Amino acid sequence: MSLILLSDSTYTTDRRIIIFLKKALSGDNSVIRTPAVLNRYNIGFILSKYRIPSVNIHVSDIKQRTWQHFVDDAYTNGKITFY
Repeated sequence: MSLILLSDSTYTTDRRIIIFLKKALSGDNSVIRTPAVLNRYNIGFILSKYRIPSVNIHVSDIKQRTWQHFVDDAYTNGKITFY
């Protein structure tokens, strides 16, 4: 059995934004942390899209939740094909 998935570029981009914000908020560099603090509430829509409660969860949980959302969405929309 083989599995064909379409591109997950949106999910990858969202995941990278979330992980970058998480690292920026917890970093020591005030030049990077300041814009992250000022814009942390703008990330709420992306977090809610993937049912992520906060950027304070482990990176592996963020990756797992975005991947699970991608697979569920692809299955629901018929974009996954099993042979």
